[in-house]
Amino acid sequence: MKDKNYKIITFIILFFGIFLRTVLLFHNKSLYCDEIMLIENVVQGSFLDMFKPLVNTQTAPPFFLITTKFILQIFNSDNWYIRDFVPKIIPFIAGVACLPAFLKLTRTITDNKFIILSSLFLFTFNPLTINYCIIYKQYSLELLIAIILLYIFYNLLFKNKYKHWYLALIFFAPWLSFSSFFITFPLIILLFFKDKKQFLSFFSVFLISSCLFYILFLHDVLTSSYGDFDQVYQELGYLTFSHPLRLPIRLGQLFASGKLLSLAWGLVTIFLLINYLFTNNPKTKKLYYYAPIMCVLIASYMHYWALVGRLFLSFLPIFILLIVQNEYKYKYWLIKIFCICSFIFSIHYTINPIVIHPMTAATSGRDMNAFMHKQAITNEKFVTDALEQTFAYYFKDIKNTKDLVISKNCIEYALECKEKLSNLPNGRYYFIAINKINNKTILPSNTKLLQDFQYSSIYYIEK
Repeated sequence: MKDKNYKIITFIILFFGIFLRTVLLFHNKSLYCDEIMLIENVVQGSFLDMFKPLVNTQTAPPFFLITTKFILQIFNSDNWYIRDFVPKIIPFIAGVACLPAFLKLTRTITDNKFIILSSLFLFTFNPLTINYCIIYKQYSLELLIAIILLYIFYNLLFKNKYKHWYLALIFFAPWLSFSSFFITFPLIILLFFKDKKQFLSFFSVFLISSCLFYILFLHDVLTSSYGDFDQVYQELGYLTFSHPLRLPIRLGQLFASGKLLSLAWGLVTIFLLINYLFTNNPKTKKLYYYAPIMCVLIASYMHYWALVGRLFLSFLPIFILLIVQNEYKYKYWLIKIFCICSFIFSIHYTINPIVIHPMTAATSGRDMNAFMHKQAITNEKFVTDALEQTFAYYFKDIKNTKDLVISKNCIEYALECKEKLSNLPNGRYYFIAINKINNKTILPSNTKLLQDFQYSSIYYIEK
């Protein structure tokens, strides 16, 4: 491939990758339940509280939370669009920065233009890298830190390149990314066999930072109760630690959505990961890829939810590089299929935002808030489903408390929802269905649909 064409294709991939993310950012979906619970911790707590365990089973790196709180204080607004937009600035900047950072990493590892372009394409149009770029969670920042750490250690292990800022990032990495530990620790150990002098300097900085991080933050977080997650993982049976298909499904979720599609993609990924073991690459290079993977697999079975959450996402760069660099039959054919599927899924997700994972159910909270402000509310009571955090966030300037919460959401627990609604005492009610109800038979006969939104609905019930 000519250098001119190579540069043009690289520019096109980066341009469209940033364009898709920007479109979704300004589409500015209403916050979903998990985002709301995290942002409420930031809004309600002090700067010092960002170093303490959060409520509602939430956790995030302290520097991520502090930066968010600082930005929220600067851009404080009563406009709901701005309220939803501002917290997403940090994930968006980090997610966009991941693209040139990953390109830099691949160019450091190889000069093969096919590997560089296909790796960049798979990363840029990966649905998760797009999704977490435009929601208020820390995962795009963790992904960026992972890419930079992989770049640092590749230069140290295989290029004999050292820069002073490497040590600074090693020190601050845990405060920006939980998953950084599972990259830094095994690769520093690998550095011991390469250069013992550099190992001592990097290990010393890593040890000091880790001890401070544990004393000031992690100890309290790990000893906090995250029992609610046990219930979540029991309900989502295919995610439990005892399930034999857990690993391939979790791996497949990095590239696809749905249990069956994730399972198929995960099995292909595992095959390619195992196949790389039998290539002619040096053992040190194999350990460069596999040591962090083994470290995070061990950690994922520790039942420390603060650490487990989305750990695999930070290792997406490793999986992509292994897939593309691997030597196997029909390599180019399979990679092209991977690229086409990722591109189609990403375009579909941008045009019509969908639920990639059940934990990130979208809502129309901002639209519901605007609609209810136009209603003449007198003595009506408010009824909402299980996602009461969404109600509390978007309706706090209309009604501070909900009158009744149906303990289960009306999509998965239709019969229980129907019974609760049918047994409401006489009166007038606004039923806030945070997630749109497809099965209308669960609604009482005297229910009137006031407004149907993209993800949610508002009903009026009079008994």
